[in-house]
Amino acid sequence: MAELLKNLFNKTTVDLLAKDLKAVYPKFNTSLFMELVFDKTWEKLELKERMHHAALCLKEVLPADYNKALNIIIKTAKERLPLRDGNFANIVLPDFVSTFGIDYPEISIDALAVLTPYPSSEFAVRPFILRYPDITIKKFYEWSKSKNHHVRRFASEGCRPRLPWGLQYRNIRKTLPQ
Repeated sequence: MAELLKNLFNKTTVDLLAKDLKAVYPKFNTSLFMELVFDKTWEKLELKERMHHAALCLKEVLPADYNKALNIIIKTAKERLPLRDGNFANIVLPDFVSTFGIDYPEISIDALAVLTPYPSSEFAVRPFILRYPDITIKKFYEWSKSKNHHVRRFASEGCRPRLPWGLQYRNIRKTLPQ
């Protein structure tokens, strides 16, 4: 039987993410983060539940100020994640942005474009589409012309109304730049 997708999100992959965060933010408490993530509920959680649980745990070990935490995440994405392309646990980072950055659309939406190659931000952008359709659709339009194929994919997949496993929506305003 094939390995369950949720099991790709495991102690090894989460530890790699923790080490990458610590490399750019030396105060990152790797052992506390691992302890919080792999609590008694972990084994029962499904993939998206694991992702969100880990994002909530990340909040406990990053600075309380969202802008500071986001800067650490972006720096990690730019400096460390390309070294570990394909680490499934990196999907925690866009979920962190979606969960804690919803009140900061300008910086959060741009951060999702930075994070999308490692491995994807298409699920994380959906709350921004619902709350800030004009801003987000304009960004999708810009991203559709990006030189980075991951960002172009993000522009197309992120706005799909019925993205599999993603928050689905209907009747979003069709707002494109003039």
